[in-house]
Amino acid sequence: MNLQISKKISLLLAIVALCISSVSLIGWFFHIPILTSWGPGFATMKVNTGVAFVIAAISLALLQREELGTRYTLGKFCAAVVTLIGLLTFGEHLFGVNLGIDELLLAVPPEAASRMSPLTSIVLVLIGFALLLIDTCKHFRANPTEILSAVSLTVSLVGVLGYLYGTQAFYRIGIYGSMALHTAASGALMGFAILLARPSRGLPSLLARKTAGAKLARRLLPAAILVPVLAGWLRILGERMGLYESPFGTGLFATTLVGIFVALIWATAVSLDTGDLKREQADAALRASQEALREGQERYRTLFNSMDEGFCIIEMIFDENQRAVDYRFIEINPAFEKQTGLHGAAGKRILEFVSNIEPHWLENYGRVALTGVPIRFADEYKSLGRWFDVFAFRMGDVASHRVAVLFNNITQRKQVEQSLRDSEERMRLATDATEVGVWEWNIHTDQIRWDAQMFRIYGIAPTPDGLVHYRDWTGAVLPEDLPGQEEALKETVRRRGTSTREFRILRRDDRQCRALQAVETIRWNVQGQAEWVVGTNLDITERKRAEEALHESQERLQAALDGSGAGTFRWNIQTNALQWDKNLDHLFGLPPGQTIQSLENFIATIHPDDRAEVIKSCQRCASDGADFDREFRVIWPDGSVHWLDDKGTTFRDAQGRPLHMTGMCLNITERKRAEEALRESEAQFRALADNMGPMAWMANPDGYLFFYNKRWYEYTGTTFEEMQGWGWQKVQHPGQLDRMLPNWKHALATGEPWEDIFPLRRHDGVYRWFLSRAFPIRDQQGNITRWFGTNTDITELRETQAKLQQAQTELQQYATSLEHKVAERTADLKATNNQLEAFVYSIAHDLRAPLRAMQGFSQALLDEYSSNLDDTGKHFLQRINASSEFMDKMIMDLLAFGRAGRLEIELEPVKVQSAWDDAVFQCAREIEQTNTQIEVVTPLPTVLAHQAALTQILANLLSNAIKFVSPGVQPKIRFWSEDSGPAVRLWVEDNGVGIPREYHERIFRVFERLQGARFSGTGIGLSIVRKGVERMDGKVGLESEPSQGTRFWIELQKG
Repeated sequence: MNLQISKKISLLLAIVALCISSVSLIGWFFHIPILTSWGPGFATMKVNTGVAFVIAAISLALLQREELGTRYTLGKFCAAVVTLIGLLTFGEHLFGVNLGIDELLLAVPPEAASRMSPLTSIVLVLIGFALLLIDTCKHFRANPTEILSAVSLTVSLVGVLGYLYGTQAFYRIGIYGSMALHTAASGALMGFAILLARPSRGLPSLLARKTAGAKLARRLLPAAILVPVLAGWLRILGERMGLYESPFGTGLFATTLVGIFVALIWATAVSLDTGDLKREQADAALRASQEALREGQERYRTLFNSMDEGFCIIEMIFDENQRAVDYRFIEINPAFEKQTGLHGAAGKRILEFVSNIEPHWLENYGRVALTGVPIRFADEYKSLGRWFDVFAFRMGDVASHRVAVLFNNITQRKQVEQSLRDSEERMRLATDATEVGVWEWNIHTDQIRWDAQMFRIYGIAPTPDGLVHYRDWTGAVLPEDLPGQEEALKETVRRRGTSTREFRILRRDDRQCRALQAVETIRWNVQGQAEWVVGTNLDITERKRAEEALHESQERLQAALDGSGAGTFRWNIQTNALQWDKNLDHLFGLPPGQTIQSLENFIATIHPDDRAEVIKSCQRCASDGADFDREFRVIWPDGSVHWLDDKGTTFRDAQGRPLHMTGMCLNITERKRAEEALRESEAQFRALADNMGPMAWMANPDGYLFFYNKRWYEYTGTTFEEMQGWGWQKVQHPGQLDRMLPNWKHALATGEPWEDIFPLRRHDGVYRWFLSRAFPIRDQQGNITRWFGTNTDITELRETQAKLQQAQTELQQYATSLEHKVAERTADLKATNNQLEAFVYSIAHDLRAPLRAMQGFSQALLDEYSSNLDDTGKHFLQRINASSEFMDKMIMDLLAFGRAGRLEIELEPVKVQSAWDDAVFQCAREIEQTNTQIEVVTPLPTVLAHQAALTQILANLLSNAIKFVSPGVQPKIRFWSEDSGPAVRLWVEDNGVGIPREYHERIFRVFERLQGARFSGTGIGLSIVRKGVERMDGKVGLESEPSQGTRFWIELQKG
């Protein structure tokens, strides 16, 4: 039982006893008999008895607190009064004297002042002494208060049982008065209340324990008290009702008690046995926990001594106002001294090291010690000249005033942060001068602030305040990239970190797809909450293209390696183990499944003439960390000899010692054979060069000429000794040498082919012009081994070119004359076209008169003579009427088409809204008949156009949008504008049948009808649209797919 609950129950029982006694006193003072006795013929509670129980209840209430003081002393005094009342009354009964204490209450009626029974006086004496001795001998096993209160409880309960069983001997002694029922009840309540008043000792303490004895007592005590009482009462009740006689009742009573107690003892034994088993398991678990605790303590000590963070346990020192003024180091770890610079701090106070402490350090630690609430903070400890990142938490209870502090010296980090803040300003200035765009996204409002570069990257016109909405960004990102990008942004906000991502956008102005790289981080508000995401955008389109090209190049390189049969290897210099691929096995002539696993086996395969040099190179790699680069021969298992080119790079460990080598081998047997063949062919080449027409020569990679053919010596009349090296400058024209020499040196430096034209002096002193060319000759590694050049005499060619240039000049003059003639004929053609258009207009106009007559007469026949015609006749008239209407519509469209070509167009600012309203008015009948839904996104701009032409164009587009929808579908049209730099793009979007992509250009041709079988029309409307737009210096186009509607756009200059 909880101690506080036990005390509360004790106080409650005392209050109940006080209430019973107070009710009896009220009955005496106000002459209410029913309140003084609980039943007819029952004894009454006497006045002094009621007073004594009221005083006893007050005494117990005052003694609830065990601290000495006025309350405690007053409680003891009340207990003494109760004891005195009981003793004096018992003495009156014992010695037969009248001390007059029953008549002290003068206002009480004589019958109320009668003497209490001896049993009542005994109960009061026991209660009084129990209260007087409540806190004495509390360490003894037999506590007097517990014994006295238990006896008073027993006597009182016996009295209650006397009334229950109708046995006067239980509540009356001889001729003396009886103990009243409510007196017995009050005595029992007070006895039980006193037992519970000190729950930390005695019977309450025993019952509150978790031992087997306490458990047994809690189960059996209530049954031992209640079961016999209840069983006895039921037995007597049955006998009084005549249900059975006394012997049967006695047997029934005994049997009932035996059965109930056997069941209780059995259940208790099972429970205790289960508890013992659980306790054994708990003991085993406890031992395991103790072992784990010991291991944990060892790990803690190891961690404590090896952790890099500083750790200490300090004891806070407070003044009389509970204000922290100092602290003492109780325990420190080895890293403490390194982090703080304080040596030998254990057992010392901080003020022994520094003269002054910043108050907030003491306040923080003091608050943790008093409240137990951990704290984490970073601050400067100015007294120590260092910054610390600190986590502090209380150790032990509040009285210990001990705080554990885990900390890191972050002085260097703070210095870096300051440097970072300084660099941020420099970075801002740098980004202004680069192509990096900077942005800030408010997470809560979805507003994004862009700098000027961001607007340029996205192809969007800058806003006055630099603000765009989050949807402006999502609208620019390609749909296939958007979900991943939004999730990456949200993840950055969730983990409060920094991220780098790449995505693609579609620029708004030129609709180019660009690749961007974004870097972002979180910016916090003053409450420490994420509020802004700050980042940069960099256009990496060119880099991506370069990376794709590099990737393709790497794939081609890998394919080339695989195709060349090159083998790779890894040599562990420490163990001499070799690892290589199957290509290398093939280079050594090994059959499948066989390989070389060590350096020794590798050396054994090398040709004896090359082995010594290879071993020296390997030793140099192992000792000095040199790279390996040698050509050598190996002997295959079949005895054949092959040349290999082996190159390897040596890698070192952290101490610079050679660790391993990675390299590759190539089979150069064919190359070696080719080199031998080359040496044989050089002689043949010299013979061939001496007999070729142009002059030829060869030079080393540095430009030193070492060979001239025979033709050179014949032309220049020089010798090899004069010409070798750079001697050829002697036959160069002095005016050309300063120009051509830098070009030749540039070719030598870059390895690019060289070509030049300059004169060379002949042996007779005459200069002739030569076309000179030189090409680098490279080895298999791409290194230039020599240059081969020629000098071809082009003197006659130059003379021919001069004549050709003169002919070209004459041809150009003729072309200019021809252009003038073409211009004149073009003007004549335009005039002819204008006349033709006028003729078409006149013919179309004249054709309408007979058509109107056809329409009128056919309709008149249908209206007035239809009853005289059969169905076939009516059908023919209807077809005549419909065909004439179609022909009239076609003529009107032709007239409109002609007007569009002939109309004098003067461009002026036109409000698009006005032209759209006129177009809607023209199509009002169609709109009403089809119940068309039109949405206009305002405001609409002003453009440079012709009012009538623009109205006709919009009316044609609107009419088509209404007409070309599937049957049963309500037409829905949306009209809006879009800024496109210096121009404005007007969009008309519908939900019609759509147009296949291959017909997007054809529909603008005259008489072109894609849906002729399903929809009426002449096929001229879109031709009028294109001609009208082009007359206004604009462009027209569309975006459409079958069954997905169509979006026509018109692009005109801003007004």
